[in-house]
Amino acid sequence: MSRRALLLQQSPSVRRLRIGETKFEESRKVRLSRADKRWSFTNCTSFATMRATRISRAFVGDPNFAEAGLEGMPKPTGH
Repeated sequence: MSRRALLLQQSPSVRRLRIGETKFEESRKVRLSRADKRWSFTNCTSFATMRATRISRAFVGDPNFAEAGLEGMPKPTGH
């Protein structure tokens, strides 16, 4: 395991969540409701999970998070 991965795994600021059938269905609904976007199912799962847990910011440089009304950190450049 890389040093960076180990630090993330040990950080109290990082939460890893497993999704079950309910969250899978919520993610599918997000994906289907925004067919105009080219969001991955993984991103839709993140969006649904973040909303359900009241997380508004994520350490990600993906502009899709801003499109979904969430805040990515750091801000993506060139978009």
